[in-house]
Amino acid sequence: MLNIFLDQINQTSLIIAILFMIALYCIFSFYWQPYYHKFKSLKSYQGIQRVHQGEVSRLGGVIAFVGLATYSLFCSNGIGMSYIFAIICSSIPLLIITVKEDLFHSTTPAQRLVGMIITAEIFFVMYPVNFPIIDVPVFGNLLNESNLATWIFFSFAMVVIMNGNNLIDGANGLMPMSIIIQILCLFYLSYSVDDFYSQVRLILIAIPLLLFLLFNYPWGKIFMGDFGAYFYGFIISTNTIIFFGDHPELPTWGAVLILFYPAFELLFSVIRKKIQKLDPTKPDNHHLHLKIFHLLRSQVIKPRTSNDLVMPCLSLIWGSPFVMLVWVYDSLLLTTLAIIVISFIYLGFYWALPRQTN
Repeated sequence: MLNIFLDQINQTSLIIAILFMIALYCIFSFYWQPYYHKFKSLKSYQGIQRVHQGEVSRLGGVIAFVGLATYSLFCSNGIGMSYIFAIICSSIPLLIITVKEDLFHSTTPAQRLVGMIITAEIFFVMYPVNFPIIDVPVFGNLLNESNLATWIFFSFAMVVIMNGNNLIDGANGLMPMSIIIQILCLFYLSYSVDDFYSQVRLILIAIPLLLFLLFNYPWGKIFMGDFGAYFYGFIISTNTIIFFGDHPELPTWGAVLILFYPAFELLFSVIRKKIQKLDPTKPDNHHLHLKIFHLLRSQVIKPRTSNDLVMPCLSLIWGSPFVMLVWVYDSLLLTTLAIIVISFIYLGFYWALPRQTN
């Protein structure tokens, strides 16, 4: 498989992009904090959900974007490059809005939402997508019979995953590991149905994420930031839509299983805040990963160590989709049961943990 992949890509362009990303990760990991305070216009991040100490660059997602753009620049006609080009171009509105948030923390939820919607719509215009068939009685039939309704539904689904991805980006390694597992799920499915083009796309988007992880976990030298979380939520959601649209023989509920963690985190958070009569757009420290962090801190574990332990403590949540998918991916019934099981696992974790006082 690796030999086939290397034969089908521009290896020189990929090496240039990788070296460029490594250089940027090193610069922003080791030189951001010493020079941070020289830029008076930059603001320290003071969110209630903050769990790290010191000033750390939140531009890891920008570096991943630049790396993919660099490869696209030097290899415009390779396999998967039409997708990479569409991803890069359509992400520019999101980049402009969310980098402002990552640097100055001065954007509103509405502004970021507009950026996500525009990005999703531009992608659907630029890249030909066969939308998946929705396996839901009545509701699915209504969607499948209307191109406009299908377009709106999948745009909404992409925004949900982008937002959910941002919610889980609160501890070292948690969001990137969740995305890596989602990529592995799609890679396994694409391998099972001999979809080589999907495999190449997935490897290309995984490389910047793996490089980022080397600097993020456990060292916490650089963060993805809002743009990185939204960007990779955008990437994984588009890949999932494209794959299941190209393979209608597989039940589309497999996509729900693959993207369970960010989707359920957002859904549960909105419902929880509505019940508590809170504003769903306002951040709080009652997300699952934050509850685990504060529990670890209460045991007199250092903040840095507590932060690093959150990701492995939640491995049953972000790792279960891959383990389950291998056994259930071609059965609608088993896939549905797997989603129910992992939902109970999440809720069990959440309700078993003590509530953190704001």
